[in-house]
Amino acid sequence: MTTRVLEGKTALVTGGGGGIGAASALALLRDGAAVVLMGRRREALEAARRSLCAQLPGATVAISVGDACREDDVQAALQQAAAVYGEAALQAVLAGRIPDTGRRGTTQGDKR
Repeated sequence: MTTRVLEGKTALVTGGGGGIGAASALALLRDGAAVVLMGRRREALEAARRSLCAQLPGATVAISVGDACREDDVQAALQQAAAVYGEAALQAVLAGRIPDTGRRGTTQGDKR
């Protein structure tokens, strides 16, 4: 039996178009989170969203095209998540970096 410990939470997953990003998104979705996949390739993000929704019907998955190494792209993804689902409570940094927003759990400095 799966517990939905992340119900009502939103996760931003950078590098969400495939590999570890998509696998991480699947785990977050299984735990009840809504997910915003971020990556540079729209086609890969759309394919990942289709796959995730096929595996978990009813899952809440959005995409945000952008470069996780660009602070303005990350901020846009966070704003998209907030506008649709409420503030992103989780940030899975699997590509690029998340800027220091003063929130607990974010990275500080450029890790490129």
